[in-house]
Parts: sequence; structure tokens; C-alpha cells
Amino acid sequence: IWNASEGLVHTEVEPEHSFQSNTIKGTPAEPEIFTALNSCRTDIPLPAGWLWVSFNLQSERNSDLNQFLSTLSPSEGDYIKEVIPFASYTPEKGWSGSLCNSGISLQKRYMVRLKNPDTLVVKGELANPEDYPIDLNYEWNRIGYLPSSNMTISNAFGQHNPEDGDLVKSQEGFAMYDASFHDWIGTLDYMIPGKGYMYYSNNTDPVTFCYPKFGFMKSARIDESVSGPWET
Repeated sequence: IWNASEGLVHTEVEPEHSFQSNTIKGTPAEPEIFTALNSCRTDIPLPAGWLWVSFNLQSERNSDLNQFLSTLSPSEGDYIKEVIPFASYTPEKGWSGSLCNSGISLQKRYMVRLKNPDTLVVKGELANPEDYPIDLNYEWNRIGYLPSSNMTISNAFGQHNPEDGDLVKSQEGFAMYDASFHDWIGTLDYMIPGKGYMYYSNNTDPVTFCYPKFGFMKSARIDESVSGPWET
């Protein structure tokens, strides 16, 4: 089921139906009820060269890098790194390196370098951002983005008290917090699922924050079921 409000594909749906051409399930008077479970899928296009990425689906595969990256068709020398942990690909060994020991963290930003464009398919349960607090230390931090929908910078950091001059940047844009405006100013307007970010904190003390599950200006929820007449 495609969850348009959250931009999610739910991969476990009950009940299951075999496709039959020109048939209809349900009517307006007696709709067919589908229950979408919390198992989701997201496709992340990866171009040739470097890309900053992050992930928001939790799965046992996250602890096994070769399984996590199994949907790719990598070339020798392809590379993924966090800050110090890294892994590189060879046809003989697959993915190997220190990142294979630590696995994938939803709170972190990663850098992927491929020789050829590809698409990474990630499956798992949608993570609740409030269960994954992010630590910000003085100066630069590499952070992931956990919500399932685009969110303005102000909303994304609504549970964080930024210092004047704090900076957040993506691979394409940046925004700086201006205390006199009580807002973020710059070319980066929205944070986007699948993207990786860097945050410069001017607070000399470590702080922790959580992303909200939804933007503060948006009243929304994920319905567990959808109904209607479905044409197959």
C-alpha cells in the first residue's frame, strides 16, 4: 500500500489477493478493508560519485552491512563511510572494513561513493524518531534524519534549542540560526528522508535532541487501515 501522506510503501498488507484482470474488490457500501503493518520499503537512488545519506527504517539487516547493501550491484572500489568507520567493496570479499563491525545507525550520516548509478532498497520497520535521540557535540556533527516526511528546518529542530550561529547543511544547501530572528536563514529550507546532514553546534556542552514524528504545523497520523473499492 502506498501511504501518500507519509511517502511510504507498506510491504506487509492483510489480506493478500491474487491479481485478476478487470475485477473489483469491495463496493462503496461494503468496502474492502486492508490493514497495512509497520513493515515499509524505501528506494534511495545513488548516483555515480559521492552522496550523503541516512536511513529511518529499523531492521536486523542494519547490523550486517553486506545484507544491508545486498540490493546494490557494486563495483570494485565502491565505498561507504561514517566518520572513521568505513567499508569498501571487492568482488572476492564483498563489503569489508570497520563499518562491517559497527553496522548502520539511524542517527548517523553516511557518505556513499559508487562508480555506477544504482538504487539501494531498504526494508524494515519505520522508526519512531523519539526513540532515537541524537547527540550534538561542540562543532561539527554528522547526523541522520529519522522522520518519514519532509520537514522545515524550524520544525525538524523544534525540540532543540539552537545557539546563535548554529549551522546545518546538506550536500546542496545550508541554514544558519539567527537568534535575532528566532529562525533559520539560508538556502536549506527542508530536511528530506534519505538525506544526510552536518550540524555545527556552538554549544560547548553536549546536548541531545529528538526529531518530532510529524511537523508541528501538521496534524497528521498514520492510519493502520484504508478502505474503499479497489480496482485490480
